[in-house]
Amino acid sequence: MNNETIKLLVKENKYDEALSVCKAMLEYCDLNDRPEILRMRAYTYSHMGDYLRALTDREEVLQLGECTLKDLYLTADNALNLGEFKLASSVLKDLLELGAKQNEHWFDSAAYFELSYAQMELGNYKESLTNLEKAIDVEPNCAMPLPSQGMVGYEKLKREITRRMNKL
Repeated sequence: MNNETIKLLVKENKYDEALSVCKAMLEYCDLNDRPEILRMRAYTYSHMGDYLRALTDREEVLQLGECTLKDLYLTADNALNLGEFKLASSVLKDLLELGAKQNEHWFDSAAYFELSYAQMELGNYKESLTNLEKAIDVEPNCAMPLPSQGMVGYEKLKREITRRMNKL
């Protein structure tokens, strides 16, 4: 069994089968293979909407020291879906810092946009606005699906940040 098999099972909504495959692979895998199997199990959990278990697996991948930029981004995304805004904010900052060091920027607009949202939820409105502007500097038409918000664009998020600031 490989990643494509698990992805196919997930696509067919055969989550229990995908999880069984992951479990069997984890029982007999070499330590070097563990991160990739955890990624696939997290992928399965995410598609099931079980963001807590997905986040647990993604955090283990990070702890194993095998993290990629995609791992950081998906960890932050799972944290956002759980309302873990402080964790999401921290991971997104790590992602942006590592991406800058590696001269990789494919995720910048999304990361800044999600960081803006997380900072808003934490009550850090000035930082939230700063990160929103950075997202728009990278991608002027940036819009993202945000947990319990649906698709949100620049203007909508800016209005919500401003509304919350004015309540202070």
